[in-house]
Amino acid sequence: MSGPPGEDGIDGLDGLNAFTTTTQLFDMPAEGASVAVPVVSSAFAAINQILFIKSGSAQGFFTVVGKPSPTLLQVTNLRNSATNAYLVNSVPGTDFVSPPP
Repeated sequence: MSGPPGEDGIDGLDGLNAFTTTTQLFDMPAEGASVAVPVVSSAFAAINQILFIKSGSAQGFFTVVGKPSPTLLQVTNLRNSATNAYLVNSVPGTDFVSPPP
């Protein structure tokens, strides 16, 4: 036998947006290499999270390997030609401009 419903609780805090914007130019690193990416906020990201970053014709899939500061992400290029993984990534040295066009 159930009793009467209780009163509603208080609303929780709003969550974080699952995106950010780059704040400075960075270059696509070599396959499997890492690069520091200056961002508005790194709060949304988790270690080992996969990100897709696009700026003009530059694009790539990366994994987050570090959050050195509230405005910096350390990411690794996931492209792997040997296994044909993430072949859509731009070639190493491609500029990601900021802010993206």
